Amino acid sequence: MRQNIPYITIQIATRKRLMQKLSSNLFYIMKTLTSVAANVTPPNFVRKQLIINRLYRMAWLPALVFLLNANVSLQAQTCPEFYFCMSAPYYDDVTHHFAIDVILNDFDDHYASGLFLRIEYSNTDFNINTALTTSSALSTLEEINATFKFNTPGEIELSGFQPPLTEGEVLTGFEEVVLFTIYFTAQPGACADFVFDPEFKQIYVVFPSGPSYLPCDSEDGMNCEPEDVCLNDVTISGIVESPVLGCDDSSNGGIVGILMDIRELNMIEDFYCSDYTEEDGYYYCKLVRGLDYRIYPRHDFNIGCGVTSLDIDLLMDHLLARDCLDYPWQVVAGDVDNNGSLQAVDALEMQKIIYNDPVTWPSWAFVPSSTYTGFTSPPGCGSTVPSYNEYIELLELADDEDYLDFVGIKKGDLNATCTDCSNPFTSEEEILVRNSPLQIDLIENEKGIYEVSFGESIQGLEVLLFAIPSFDEPVIMESTLKNDFNFITRYADGVFYISYASDQLEGESFEKGSMFMRISGRVADDRADISGRFNEAVINDNLRRTFVSIQGLQLGHLLYPNPTQGEVFLNRKLIPDSDGIRIKFYNAIGSLVHTIDDVPGSNSFDLSLPDGIYFYSIQAKNWIRSNMIIIE
Repeated sequence: MRQNIPYITIQIATRKRLMQKLSSNLFYIMKTLTSVAANVTPPNFVRKQLIINRLYRMAWLPALVFLLNANVSLQAQTCPEFYFCMSAPYYDDVTHHFAIDVILNDFDDHYASGLFLRIEYSNTDFNINTALTTSSALSTLEEINATFKFNTPGEIELSGFQPPLTEGEVLTGFEEVVLFTIYFTAQPGACADFVFDPEFKQIYVVFPSGPSYLPCDSEDGMNCEPEDVCLNDVTISGIVESPVLGCDDSSNGGIVGILMDIRELNMIEDFYCSDYTEEDGYYYCKLVRGLDYRIYPRHDFNIGCGVTSLDIDLLMDHLLARDCLDYPWQVVAGDVDNNGSLQAVDALEMQKIIYNDPVTWPSWAFVPSSTYTGFTSPPGCGSTVPSYNEYIELLELADDEDYLDFVGIKKGDLNATCTDCSNPFTSEEEILVRNSPLQIDLIENEKGIYEVSFGESIQGLEVLLFAIPSFDEPVIMESTLKNDFNFITRYADGVFYISYASDQLEGESFEKGSMFMRISGRVADDRADISGRFNEAVINDNLRRTFVSIQGLQLGHLLYPNPTQGEVFLNRKLIPDSDGIRIKFYNAIGSLVHTIDDVPGSNSFDLSLPDGIYFYSIQAKNWIRSNMIIIE
């Protein structure tokens, strides 16, 4: 009798022959099962129907007879009882992030061929560090091809599958193992819930009795999921104030507009905070509890405010032991380059500031108030600056902190004249001058060579700043000033600046008209508007405004430059009455070729004449002068 079953034919035969046939068919059954499972890709779990169909089409009856004959009993394979869990959040001192451990419990010694797990968190402002989270995964997860997906903010997925092996991977031989750790940061006070997706919690278990696997869900009701994960916040506050300045834009001694930059020591940006001080200097910030911070005040944009030649004089007086600085804040203000010592180079840096040269030092110094109260007046004219940190450090911040105060000191302002503390400083601002201006004469004794002298006799010159308009950068040929180190020059935008600070104990003295400098160049009187701090002198601790008088020019320089390429300037200072000026130009044979009536106030005009030699006459009421000019 023959029973036909598709693909497999079973015949009645002898026991020996039947045993041989059953052995061969059983091998084929196992091979087929392995092949079927190897081609199954979860989570499209269609393998049950496939395997049933294949078993139906195979010689299941001989296999059963064989198993019964061999006294083998087929035992049912069931899922182990296990569950996933998440730990309470904690701060990790190694990575400097907050962390939650994802734990597998009670899986014991079972083998795993795959895993699918999804975690959702309710606040997308929580920033998951994907690199740290990925690297924290249990190493055996790699054997089952488990990888992370951070699909969208608010979701973490771990999934992977490896076809069944004779023996899968043992995820853990312990009752509890950390599969991976979620590392995250967030702003102070932020809260979120972390929960498992109930439809996405499975492990594919491989049993030692064969290479098949079984998808197993974790136990319900045994999961621990952290809710209301909050980065508890604390508040810090304080005041930034000046020991002496009365800022016009502030109140109650505070300084407005100071940036308070508060940084977590391990440079995790989510834990930063910043605030600008209010009119009374007050600031506050919310920070994450338990971390380490530093508070840095910053204010660098009005570096020229309050810096004048008087400040240079005060510093030089101190360095020369002529008159010592009285207060600790003056010593801090005088150390403009922040090297911890008062030196002549500090005066040089202040000179650069007055002339708008770029410098690298900050506009303000900030000393913690608790440190500043310990400062004492410098003994004598000492050069050492009290040491201090320009920050306040908070370690393991546990509670609200106030009175985190700072003293703000304007660098370079030794006499406390800066009153516009928060707004950008402009060089046009005037300072109080209580004495008559000091005249500086430039006298041209030969073409392009000028002797520089004072219009009066002076004694005790300590600081001198003046500026000369010029077509190009002049060259200093000679100087009787005695301090070469604090003697600087700068040429910019048609102006030649000279800054000098004397290192003589009693200052320096000069007779009226006595030359103290000789320069060469093409001076251009009235070519630039020079005012403000660019023309100052300190004589015996008194500030005086300076002005430059270009006198004694040869007659040929009533019009300059000479020779010219067409554009000329009129020197009105050499004309007694400069109203109603008329200029006439004649060629080499005496013919009138050009006339200018009422020279414009700018004193410059173009000569639209061919190249050559011309004679001109300048007439103003009862005054007339003539000379020659060359057009090239």
